[in-house]
Amino acid sequence: MLSLERVKEYLRVDSDFDDTEIQNMIWGAETYFSNETNHIFGIQEKDYFSPFRIYDFPIIDTSTLTRKPNYYIPTDCPTTDYITLEVGYATEGAIPNDIVQCLLQIIKVWYYESEKETSQSGSSNTSLLPMSVKQVIEKYRRFLI
Repeated sequence: MLSLERVKEYLRVDSDFDDTEIQNMIWGAETYFSNETNHIFGIQEKDYFSPFRIYDFPIIDTSTLTRKPNYYIPTDCPTTDYITLEVGYATEGAIPNDIVQCLLQIIKVWYYESEKETSQSGSSNTSLLPMSVKQVIEKYRRFLI
């Protein structure tokens, strides 16, 4: 979802990093954030099975769903064992800005700086995620752990 150009500009990359590496960093950050929060990047169809508790967000059409505090349930599907919904952010512009900033920080701290340090010193980066990243993850988490 994040554009390659935006990430390159944010990282101020030099010619040592190719587009494939940066795309992998973007994918890794989005996957991590999605796994931690159930926010989905890119529109996709997903099947949900009974008993229903749909934590994924955003859901494209919620007209057949009832919203609970952190999840949705189908409004009237007593005889259905599963439903299929379209979920996910359609464009980078649809993603809340604080999530975008969080993704950029994850890319920088976990992937980009780690890659630079590994190539310069031969050891990996042990930097922890900044508190601001952890706070955004907690803010958008759709389930309790």
